[in-house]
Amino acid sequence: MTVVTKEEGRRRKKEEGRVDSLQLTIKNLKSPIPNPKSKIQNPKSKIQNRLTVDRTSST
Repeated sequence: MTVVTKEEGRRRKKEEGRVDSLQLTIKNLKSPIPNPKSKIQNPKSKIQNRLTVDRTSST
């Protein structure tokens, strides 16, 4: 197990999020029919991330 500081973890999460969003946009461009499910899932995941951040900061 590698010890990761909170700042490092946040940076990694941001980078992963950027990569995921890029991959989603590329998939949408490649697919002729836009996928509404992926668009609906994105805001939910953002809300979940905010909730986890609130929990960690409040403790």
